[in-house]
Amino acid sequence: MTSGAPSPADRDLAIGAGIAAEAERLDWLGAWPPVVRTRADLLDAIAALSAAQAAWKPAAAEWSIEEVVRHALNASRDVLRVIEGLAAGNTEGRRTRAGEQPAQAPAAFDELRRQFIAHSIDFASVATRLPAAPHYELTAPHARFGQLNCRAWFLFQRVHDGDHTGQITQIKAATGFPAA
Repeated sequence: MTSGAPSPADRDLAIGAGIAAEAERLDWLGAWPPVVRTRADLLDAIAALSAAQAAWKPAAAEWSIEEVVRHALNASRDVLRVIEGLAAGNTEGRRTRAGEQPAQAPAAFDELRRQFIAHSIDFASVATRLPAAPHYELTAPHARFGQLNCRAWFLFQRVHDGDHTGQITQIKAATGFPAA
């Protein structure tokens, strides 16, 4: 007999089902505020950081804030491609965006932050670029949360951004975090 506690995989699938249900309940205008609010929280968490603070790691095996931001930017770019691809009817949920490059190690953290802000504006306006009748019946798999349609992928980004905002907050609160 099991303890009755859901496994992490079951918990993730339940979260995915909740995201999918929310995507059915909300239209794009209803989905926009919580997604953008969570992204704004992430951007606020990195707004006043110096390059030294962004590069600092609480431990050798842990990520720096700069690494978190680079990951969040690249992941958000991938999610945007999935949203646009699915909405346009691409069953693989991918669409290449012309001229877009992965966030490599820019010369300064300020440039990475600038790239993330610019992408965030693009991400927030995705609904204005979708077809008049997006293909909501098409889904693409998320590694942890299951099958999501284009609007569910948009709502998923709130979960991802919230997780990384929390991670940044923990790094900033760690013993030894450099003063500004």
